[in-house]
Amino acid sequence: MHSFWLILSSVFFGVAGVYCFLHPTDALSAVGLYAGFLVFFGGLSQLMRYFGTAGERRSRWQLVTAALDVFFGGWLLVSGYYVLLAAFLPFMMAGYILARGILLFVYYFRAKETVKSPGLCLTAAAVQVILGVGLAMAPLFAAKVFIYAVGAGLVWCGFTCFAMWREVK
Repeated sequence: MHSFWLILSSVFFGVAGVYCFLHPTDALSAVGLYAGFLVFFGGLSQLMRYFGTAGERRSRWQLVTAALDVFFGGWLLVSGYYVLLAAFLPFMMAGYILARGILLFVYYFRAKETVKSPGLCLTAAAVQVILGVGLAMAPLFAAKVFIYAVGAGLVWCGFTCFAMWREVK
């Protein structure tokens, strides 16, 4: 039975990867929904962390960042504008990543003494700002490169599952 699941996953991964290449807009919509799920639940976990932290160690910037994650992720999940979402996802992601990087910078400079890893926090903020600006400057290129990379990764997963199936068979 183990070999059946390997060949089945090989087929599914391969088909999904080829689908990304043939229909990048639809695949980008699915990625938007997936990103919405991750961002929404990441924001909820940040809210739980914020309210679970002692009052003197809390920062309202953490709360603002968590709220941004919850609202943006929730909007991605429930908007229903899938074609619009696919067209504007790169712009929205650029704005979101840029805003999050700026908020992280503000948090870092306002609450240096409460940040556990200041170097990591500052690096994460800088990377998010750079990525946000880069996405904003070339959003369609970034979206195509991203979805084709996802497609290539899925095809590769299909290939490796097939190779494992051949060994188990």
